[in-house]
Amino acid sequence: VVPTDDDADADAADPQDERSDADGDVGVLSGAAQQTERFLGQVVVPPDTCFVECVNGLEVDANGDTTSRTCGEACGGTCTGAGGGQEVCTGGDCCDGKNACKDFTGRVWNDGSCSGGAACQNRNTDDNYIINSCKGTSACEASIFRGNVTDSCDGDSACSESPFNGDVYNSCNATKACAYDSTFRGDLYNSCTAYRACRFFSTFNGDVYNSC
Repeated sequence: VVPTDDDADADAADPQDERSDADGDVGVLSGAAQQTERFLGQVVVPPDTCFVECVNGLEVDANGDTTSRTCGEACGGTCTGAGGGQEVCTGGDCCDGKNACKDFTGRVWNDGSCSGGAACQNRNTDDNYIINSCKGTSACEASIFRGNVTDSCDGDSACSESPFNGDVYNSCNATKACAYDSTFRGDLYNSCTAYRACRFFSTFNGDVYNSC
């Protein structure tokens, strides 16, 4: 997602939406973090019947082979334009919307995740899971996730075009909360939950708990 001129003008007028210069070691941002129980990395892996695995927008079967079905179809949706440039899927348990999971690689749980126009388009999660996350227009479009994403990235462009190297739990749940080149190198827990809270933040070099 490329910000429009109107979006850029709004950003320029908003003094709270400037890029941060904090490129150093941020570490744990919350003073109470040492007492915070860590749930990250402890997500219960769902059984095979509860998630859809895809590579480049196509379903992966139990043998690890790519099928001809798109992610939206594998989620139980009725899709038009499947395999083309404008796939629209409705009625599925995940990947619901226009190009919601086009060119998506990862595992998405059947709980409404990746729902919304381009919600998970061009997104790469390796072998990790999206659980109850990425709901909204372009919510996780063109993002890279190296950990599990749970109860997070709900809102239009909430996590769009940003790399996340750790687990994300109950975070970035607002419009553009973690969008556009915010770089998170550790785990993100219960943080960045307001409108544009961590947008354009240059780099978080450590875990972030109960912050922003």
